Amino acid sequence: PMGNSDGSIWVTFNGEIYNYKAIREQLERKGHKFNSATDTEVIVYAYQEYGEKCVELFDGMFAFALWDVKQKKLVLARDPLGKKPLYYSVVGGQIFFASEIKALLENPELKRRMNKEAVGQLLNFRAVLGKETLFDGIYKVLPGSYLVWQDGKKKEQKYWQLNVTEEISDEEAAAKKFMQLLDAAVEKRLMSDVPLGTYLSGGVDSSAITAL
Repeated sequence: PMGNSDGSIWVTFNGEIYNYKAIREQLERKGHKFNSATDTEVIVYAYQEYGEKCVELFDGMFAFALWDVKQKKLVLARDPLGKKPLYYSVVGGQIFFASEIKALLENPELKRRMNKEAVGQLLNFRAVLGKETLFDGIYKVLPGSYLVWQDGKKKEQKYWQLNVTEEISDEEAAAKKFMQLLDAAVEKRLMSDVPLGTYLSGGVDSSAITAL
């Protein structure tokens, strides 16, 4: 976990925030001091400045758990499309969270029971819909949502949803727009402090990404 300067906010984080440098500059102008060059620390001070609404600033793939010491508040958040997993269970008035279900199953107080409705969904749709999982009492934090746990109470809030705001009927214009978006998407994912590589299967999608 990484904390702020006075130890009042702590976060554990999986993923990448692609626009963290721009957010960091914004926070520095507001007087926040950073001790690292990481996107993790940006989450800490973005929360300190904006509260749970900070998730609306983040462009990336992420799941994080943030503990607010002063307010005794836990915030569990997941990226808009749910690329990074995040699960939770509530047992005996306490909340438990993990990026994998098998970690939650290590809790001896959680009974291992099959969620029969979820099994039916899996066989019909090849996916378990909504926040349910194959285990009774274990749930997903939904994509584009965050969960707040405070005083033994849970509040779930959706912060993002897909809105179709533009339609292009001209095929050439649509192709040009698509290439602009794909190029921008590849470019922002090149941010890394380690060497980069691509998985090239030979299909159109991976070939296009590798070429760009």
